Amino acid sequence: MRNTITGGRIGTAIQASTIHLHLRAESPDARAVTAWTGPTVADCPSAPDNWVYHHHDLIVHNGAPRPIHNVVLVLFMPGAELLPGEEPWANLAVGLVEPATRKTVTLGEQGQENPQFAEPVEIHFSDADGVRWSRDRAGRLRRKRWYQR
Repeated sequence: MRNTITGGRIGTAIQASTIHLHLRAESPDARAVTAWTGPTVADCPSAPDNWVYHHHDLIVHNGAPRPIHNVVLVLFMPGAELLPGEEPWANLAVGLVEPATRKTVTLGEQGQENPQFAEPVEIHFSDADGVRWSRDRAGRLRRKRWYQR
């Protein structure tokens, strides 16, 4: 039987491929990964003068039953000393996060941002199948293609 809408067998294969990719975009392992700022340190002596709140830690949570790897957090660092043309963003390599664990990454006195409460942090990682993912600061999860940074 010929599939007239999609052009026969090739169209059917493309449809099946598209369905497979859509299912992969909804990975339960990737949905279980998030990152946020750690506990707030009030009146930190190393915080910029106009900041009341500050934090020294970031938390990566892997709620999946399998490990994630190549984990990188992207941080806004407004207090960083910059060269001309640089922007105040830093990539912090975390590496491997074991299944069903939280990993705390200490920034030290430098801290980051000015959150009164915990805030999401941008995270990039590979799942156990090697598929690349990212979650932005708004919490949106997306699958990254091989050609995306």
